[in-house]
Amino acid sequence: METLIVQTGMRHGRVAELARSSMGVLSIGRGYDNDLVLTDAHIAPRQIRLFRDGDIWRMEVLDNTNPVFLNDTVVDTTLPQVNPGDAITIGRTRLTLHSPDQPVEKTRKLVLANWLSGGSVGFLLPLAVLLFAAAVDLVVVYLLQSTDLKWGGLLSAAMLGIAIALGWAGLWALGGRIIRHQHHFGLQLIATASVLLLATFIELSANLLAWPFHNAQASELLEWIAYFAWVAILLHLNLLIATNLMRTGIAAVLLSAIISGGLYAYYWFAESDVEYNNSVPSYSSTLLPPLLPGSKGASAEEYFARLQKEAGKLGKEN
Repeated sequence: METLIVQTGMRHGRVAELARSSMGVLSIGRGYDNDLVLTDAHIAPRQIRLFRDGDIWRMEVLDNTNPVFLNDTVVDTTLPQVNPGDAITIGRTRLTLHSPDQPVEKTRKLVLANWLSGGSVGFLLPLAVLLFAAAVDLVVVYLLQSTDLKWGGLLSAAMLGIAIALGWAGLWALGGRIIRHQHHFGLQLIATASVLLLATFIELSANLLAWPFHNAQASELLEWIAYFAWVAILLHLNLLIATNLMRTGIAAVLLSAIISGGLYAYYWFAESDVEYNNSVPSYSSTLLPPLLPGSKGASAEEYFARLQKEAGKLGKEN
């Protein structure tokens, strides 16, 4: 084998760096005169040298300040043989050896290629999308809770949602900066706001679909399915923008299942504890869905006041 290729960095998720041997030799270290320059402070300026010895490749350790591992075993021989597929660990850096005839994976279609190729989408567009999503959510909540509306609480919830969306997008932008050296904060914010907007309609649809069942368990199940779906979509977009993972959809579904399962377990235990310790009956805020044709939703307070009034009339008549 005349040529050897050294890869540094993770295969998936991060952008891998590759160095190709020239004239049967490849030097690795922190010095800028090496064929492969590493920035790990635990690596010497001239750490190792890979060279061809006839038909095989060998490794020479040039600095013993920190141990060098070959396939997780400390190198204790002078010139150990190395082969494609071997892993070399120096300091906190892991290198993988490849041959030039190793097959590569099929080219993937880059979703959002035009957006990802730019350095930034600005801040006005992502902010406009976020404010629009918050406004739509306010309108939907108004339609659902118009019989028991408290604007102060709704506005506070909207501001909290905007702050959470900004923080969420910021965290993923930081992850993208670390993993891909591109933060794409504006794109992360657009993705987050768009999925939150979609979540509003998904949860609304789940509530309306659950209404004909007249069953609390069915309604709760549909709400959790809707929650799982929009979290999976959000994570899929976040991973797609911030990482180079091969199967972001599968990863997003698994993460959403873990998050949804954990929150459901917490919710179940919390509800059980509240029901056990609370002897006061509770009622839904709306007895009839205001969005259905011909329906004039009424709050529980109005409903029971109406019943009390009717009961008073009947008492006077008797």
